Amino acid sequence: MKKEVPIRVEMIELCRGCKGRGIDPTTGERCETCEGSGRVRKIREIVTKIEPYHGSI
Repeated sequence: MKKEVPIRVEMIELCRGCKGRGIDPTTGERCETCEGSGRVRKIREIVTKIEPYHGSI
């Protein structure tokens, strides 16, 4: 019997592009990654597959 266990983790983090300032340091304009907020929402989705092991221990 195989089993899949999904895990979903959401986090709010500082934008790595603008370092939380909301302004792109290279252009001086609004950061495109975070759209000027300085924060981004990261979603990590992981699927762990579990299946029986038929071997010697």
